[in-house]
Amino acid sequence: MELTENRLILPSIGVDLKIGEHESYLDFGGWVQETNDDEVPNLMAVHRLVWNTLSTEEKIKLTIYHIHKLEQGDVVYIVWKKQHYTYYVQEVVECVNNPEVRSDLIICTCKSTNLKQRVFVILNLYIPGASLFFLKLLSI
Repeated sequence: MELTENRLILPSIGVDLKIGEHESYLDFGGWVQETNDDEVPNLMAVHRLVWNTLSTEEKIKLTIYHIHKLEQGDVVYIVWKKQHYTYYVQEVVECVNNPEVRSDLIICTCKSTNLKQRVFVILNLYIPGASLFFLKLLSI
């Protein structure tokens, strides 16, 4: 995988989009709203329903339209500042405010055109060699 461009990749739903620290990234990818102490993204916003000018294939690749198809344990990749991070989906939550959970990364999007209701993807860093059962225990 090329490590020169900041990206969010969700293979299970066909997403591969650019990410960056400025809100303008929402126009074509994901906006990294917060980073942790190591400068790794820990809160990101991505559009779900936009860009009527895009083809169906482009909409799937450049938005998280199919967020409802994500499942616990799905792998998510982040390329950030030439580093590669692997996460797994802990859960997908629908609510109005940021959920109070312990996680390494939260991705936020709209549920529908109702801008108040949001969908949050709760992610944790993948630990090489750990079983999914063990990873679930770590997130409790």
